[in-house]
Order: sequence, then structure tokens, then C-alpha cells
Amino acid sequence: MIAQRSFGRLFAGKPAKEGRAPALPQAPARTRFAQSDDSQTCCRMSCRTVSDVHPGYPALLLRRRVLDGGLSDRLQVELVEKRAIAYEIGADFEVCSDCGMPDFELAIAHRKLSYAITELGKLLTDLRNEGVTRAELDRVRHRAGISLEMGLDSPGALAHWFGANRLLHDPEPSQARMDSLEKVTVNDARRIARKYLPPRRMTLAPGGRADRPVVAGARRALKEVVEKLS
Repeated sequence: MIAQRSFGRLFAGKPAKEGRAPALPQAPARTRFAQSDDSQTCCRMSCRTVSDVHPGYPALLLRRRVLDGGLSDRLQVELVEKRAIAYEIGADFEVCSDCGMPDFELAIAHRKLSYAITELGKLLTDLRNEGVTRAELDRVRHRAGISLEMGLDSPGALAHWFGANRLLHDPEPSQARMDSLEKVTVNDARRIARKYLPPRRMTLAPGGRADRPVVAGARRALKEVVEKLS
């Protein structure tokens, strides 16, 4: 009722017509380095995948949480706690109406750029080849359920859930999302990781004050990651 009084007189516009998802790049992984005056090099690696209405989305969402769902998950343990590579590190999953974009973002010392790419590549290769354990899957599924339950008590979270989803498609009830996560198996997670981590889907975008030898080393490191994922 309040929304109708506030926004009801606005021009509704015409419904958007969705086309096909953008074609996947056929070349191997692409990289573009940008020079900046930042004190750290910020690096983002992305992989084009599917939208949140695709049957494979729940497994991709849990895979993201296995990598970055808390201080005990793989990115934090392997690249921060064990190797002290990154000042900041995280994984996210942006979705549009026709595709999704899981990405990994790191803030690192300039000289550690190639080392960070190599170790992130090892982590992704292990995930693709070995998959996740049942314990990991159950842990992140439990966390996802807690997050959804807490969101039901937050007007802001509910507005974001239904409002953001409404821009792309009919909002999904939170219980339906949880039900879809409960159905994901270890085999599903392994199959999704293998399907959506081929080199042709990857893009690497670092930016900072790294010198030419460091950038050249980073390109070699990415090439080695691509070979292991091929």
C-alpha cells in the first residue's frame, strides 16, 4: 500500500525482452593489467557461468561458500593463514538475468602478484579435480540456512531479497532457496566445478604499481594455471 501511494503514479515502462546470454570467449583466459598509484595490487579473477534461475546455480553458490564463507574456509586458510599472500581476499557471485560471474578478489603486495595467481590457481585446480568434502558441504549449507533465517528478521535484507530479485525475475521464497541447497550433493558440486572452470571462461584483471618483470611473471603464472585447468 505504501509503495503504491509513493510510486504508483510513475510511468511503468515496457517489459524488457531478454535475449540470449553473451557468447563465451573462445580464446584462452584473458588478462589486462592496469597501472595505478595504489599501495597494493588489487587483482580480480572472474569466470562467466549461469544465472540464479539455472539448475546449476545452487551448487555454484555452495561452491563459492566453500571457498569464502568464513575464516575457516579455503581462501582464508590457504592464501592468508598458511602463506600470508593477501592482505584481503574474498569470493563473490554476481548474477544477472542471463549469466552469473563468480569472482575472486585479492589485495596483495606488488611483488607477490605471480605467487598469488599461482596459489589461487592451485586452489581452483584442487577444487575442480578433487571437489569438496561432505563435511565442507554440510558446514556451508548450515551457514546458508542461518543467513536466510536471520534475513527474515531484517526489513533491509527482505527488501533487498525481493526487490533485487524482482528486477530480474519473480522473487524466490527463501525456503525454496534453502530446499534447493539441501538437494546439492558432493557429486553435484564436483560436476559444477569441472564444468564451469574451463580456461576460456576466465578473465584476470590486476591493477597496481607492479613493474614490467612482475607483470610478465604474472602472465606466465596465469598461463600455467590455464594449462592445469585445461
